[in-house]
Amino acid sequence: MVDGASVTVPPQQVVYRALNPADLRTRDSDNLETGALSFVASLNAFFAWSPISLAVDNGATVIKPDDRSSLQMGRWIFSSGGNVSEAPIDGTTYGRKDGAWSAIAADTISFQALPADSVVRNLQAKSREVVSIRDFGAIGDDAADDTAAFQAGFDAIASGEISHIFIPDGTYRVADSIKVTSQVITGRCITGQSRHGTVIKQMTDNMPIFEFTSVNLHHTWDWSNFTATWDNPQDGNTNAAVWLWTGLGASNRSMYNCTFEKLYITNCYWAMKGADVLFWGNCTRDVWCSTRGGFVDLNGTAGNPKVLWEGIYISGGAAGVYLFNVQAMNCEYQVEVNGTSSPMIFDGSGGTHHIRHWALEVANYAASAILFDVQNSKLICYGTMYADTLTIGAAATVVAFRGTQARCFVENFKFSLASHGAGSSFFVSAYSATTGRNIRFGDIEGTFTAYAATPIAALMDFGGSVTPAFVTVDRWNDPGRAIAAGDADVALVYDSARTINFGVALTAARKVVLPPSGAASGQTMFDGRMFEVVKLTSAGTGFDINIYLNDGVTLVASIPAATATARVKLSFSRSNPSGGGGLGFFTVVP
Repeated sequence: MVDGASVTVPPQQVVYRALNPADLRTRDSDNLETGALSFVASLNAFFAWSPISLAVDNGATVIKPDDRSSLQMGRWIFSSGGNVSEAPIDGTTYGRKDGAWSAIAADTISFQALPADSVVRNLQAKSREVVSIRDFGAIGDDAADDTAAFQAGFDAIASGEISHIFIPDGTYRVADSIKVTSQVITGRCITGQSRHGTVIKQMTDNMPIFEFTSVNLHHTWDWSNFTATWDNPQDGNTNAAVWLWTGLGASNRSMYNCTFEKLYITNCYWAMKGADVLFWGNCTRDVWCSTRGGFVDLNGTAGNPKVLWEGIYISGGAAGVYLFNVQAMNCEYQVEVNGTSSPMIFDGSGGTHHIRHWALEVANYAASAILFDVQNSKLICYGTMYADTLTIGAAATVVAFRGTQARCFVENFKFSLASHGAGSSFFVSAYSATTGRNIRFGDIEGTFTAYAATPIAALMDFGGSVTPAFVTVDRWNDPGRAIAAGDADVALVYDSARTINFGVALTAARKVVLPPSGAASGQTMFDGRMFEVVKLTSAGTGFDINIYLNDGVTLVASIPAATATARVKLSFSRSNPSGGGGLGFFTVVP
């Protein structure tokens, strides 16, 4: 109703699609009205439904009344000049107009969406809403070379002629990189029909898929819903990246505020590579990557907007190649890695790395590696990080965290070792002569090796002289954690509760044996590690409580039997170590 007047939209023709003329015989005439059209792909022709046609059944497009179970009679017919006949193969679209069948143009075939109040448009306008890569000649049959079609499509993107390309399901082979050369491009969208159904396959080894060669400002691009792969695994082929930025000058290199999501990447060496590009403010999420090298090799500028890596699953990788080689970038991560020999993050240029969740599972390190190496940078984990079922080769040294002039805080770190080769070492943190900054953990869960045992699993690695205040574990020093000793001796280990309470009547002198604090290798103590031995009145005044070093012989402190209540606080220190096997010592805190 418009201004009190009733407005009626005339019935619109419906377009059906049949693969061949015989398919039309199965069409239920109950739901067909005069003017319904069907396109037959095998003939490249249209047929129209007529319930009153007298044409003779031709075994395909014309149907006799007795061929239908419906009470309504009807036939698929072709009309030319008002006369009924079989359809010619002339590629013409036919429709009903003014009571007769005549050739019609695509812009005169009406289209109306399902809602009754939707706007009526013609099919030409409807089809132009989305530009498909097939409009540029792509085939997608995993046989044809679609390089030229993709290049034509991206040239149209770069020129601004279009802003969105849709890639229908299919496997599209390319033999060269698809180049983007325009310097300033904003607001572009590349969308596949489905993550695993739309496949772009690079047929040339060591060749990127998308190559940006003259970037000044590229921002607000959206890439989603497709698979990117190579015909062969790209071991050692460092230019085999889905996105490669190359040959860029110092002032032509910004890629920001872009989205990469719902992607499946296989056989690559990198998903993204760009030593020259400044990559910032971008979001990559819901991506599965099976790599033969790393995941990203990128640069940023400290202080630029955060880069988000969210819902990233990575498998594979190459020994010695960091999955995230991200220099001077401000990043946030939610990542799971499974079945790799690659280390995780490297930044030697002053970036900041915020980790929500990081899972490393079933990794194999035959050679030495530093998993998170954030030299001169910051690493902050406010969730959980874990390295589960690691395999370390003989004589290899694996370090979880190293920060040279860096600050690291990890709320919770868990580790477990599936196999620990002869002479190998696993250290949660590594010391560097130039460190001078803290590595701090909220808690560490894992089993360290016994004192001086080999192979080694320890909190930290020290060689030569050391500096104080290098690493701490908050939960191990939490004064709220306590051991109820009862009437028994207590042998402390690296992660024992800080407080040891004797609150039961003693029947003999009792020992408290401190954790190992000797040789540099196998060390699980840190500067400022605290223990408190508390005697309550209920323990009585009949027996001493003696506190010994780990040898069980060297007395550090004692609570005499006659003392009704007492508290002895001990602190481990690496300051001014005596050297040799006694690197660090416990002292009684007044």
